[in-house]
Amino acid sequence: MQTLLRIDASLQAPEQSVSKQLGDFLVEKLAVPNITHLDLGKTPLASVDPLFLAALFNPTPNAEEQARLAESDHWIAQIEAADALVITTPMYNFGMPSQLKNFFDQVLRAGKTFRYTAQGPEGLLKDKPVWLIVSSGGDYREGPAQTMNFLDGHLFTLLNFIGLKQINLIHAAGLAMGDAPGVKAAAEQQILTALAAN
Repeated sequence: MQTLLRIDASLQAPEQSVSKQLGDFLVEKLAVPNITHLDLGKTPLASVDPLFLAALFNPTPNAEEQARLAESDHWIAQIEAADALVITTPMYNFGMPSQLKNFFDQVLRAGKTFRYTAQGPEGLLKDKPVWLIVSSGGDYREGPAQTMNFLDGHLFTLLNFIGLKQINLIHAAGLAMGDAPGVKAAAEQQILTALAAN
């Protein structure tokens, strides 16, 4: 593995963000020489707007529309070029942060990262390992609280839709429930176990 695309979605600084700290832990263990890093807390992507939608549906976009698609084209190219992806994100209000949703809105594009066929939708990106590190104050992995977890399934759906299916999910769940250091240590062990299995 030579190239890695890392995407961090937390708005917090690294010293405050467990998801980013776990991302650092994973990246250190992966030891990939070439890393592209997008911190969406520092550098959020543009939200979808009427110009972006017009550009998507115009078979011959004008210069302004082409410029509006440039950010999307760039990050799709970065995904295609990477040998693996690392995505770290907290759960905000039972789902993904808006800045991460913006990222996916930029890179899910008909005809470019997916297409519809007679057999149904088909992802157009070459499959590769994706590491998802998800942090949350509560534990929404099982039991009654699982019905409020709109993050895990959404991420899997979006990634699978564009062809990325080798997903390793790491949970740091229950950080606000009294033993944050223990939760973080357990997540680090999840990473080590997953690395050993890959």
